[in-house]
Amino acid sequence: MNGFTIALAAVAAAQQPVPSINYNLPGQTAPAPPGIPATAEVFPFEAGTVISRPSAAARHFLLSRSPGIPGRGVAFTVRCLLDRANGRVILCRDPSAPEAYREAAIALGSLYQFRMTAAQAAAVGPLVVTIQDRIAPADVRPAARLFTFSQRPAANVIFAQVMSGQQSQDYYPRRALDIGLQARVRVDCQVQPDLSLFCLNPVVAPDPNVAPFIAGFQLAALQLSGWIRAAPALANGAPAPGTIFRTTIIFNVPQ
Repeated sequence: MNGFTIALAAVAAAQQPVPSINYNLPGQTAPAPPGIPATAEVFPFEAGTVISRPSAAARHFLLSRSPGIPGRGVAFTVRCLLDRANGRVILCRDPSAPEAYREAAIALGSLYQFRMTAAQAAAVGPLVVTIQDRIAPADVRPAARLFTFSQRPAANVIFAQVMSGQQSQDYYPRRALDIGLQARVRVDCQVQPDLSLFCLNPVVAPDPNVAPFIAGFQLAALQLSGWIRAAPALANGAPAPGTIFRTTIIFNVPQ
């Protein structure tokens, strides 16, 4: 009898127009996109205050699909809101760059981190910085300098330096961290002559919950890979520079 009742209800519903649903509570309006108040305290952009800039891998990732970069490069500025807790950029607006590079300029600005004084960190209210940077042809590696992972190396790469837990948390995509999402990002890397890593092809492990944040996790993984350094030799004693390998950067929500 219950099944019959449910079937009838389904038929009746199909014959009636579906009413629209208002997801806003009475008296509420949709929040405005985050902005940068004109009255925000200004943080000086100086070389000595910069803790972290966009990594080489992040620059290539953001600019490899841009139109040809002029030989003289493209200088730009972008206004960014800072997090007083750690000096990380929260969001950027108003890039002074040609239209073709505006999105990349905003993303590059979002990867900066600054060293603040105790007084600046303890103060309240918005803190804004105008970042000065340049997009250069060298930011995009030519095909001859790229690489393809095809098989595991004969021996493991030994890491002499990895990102700290604090660095990982600072670069965790903010919205994903707020709602407790975790992610795994596979990257293909090559050990450079100076033992730093250059990584390509960030692939986020499939997860429907993570899907809206894929770009943020990809960019964060490439930025964090810039802090990793290899030991001079592989586990079998062979020279490390030039080794191509695949690894995974895991984003875990701090407990």
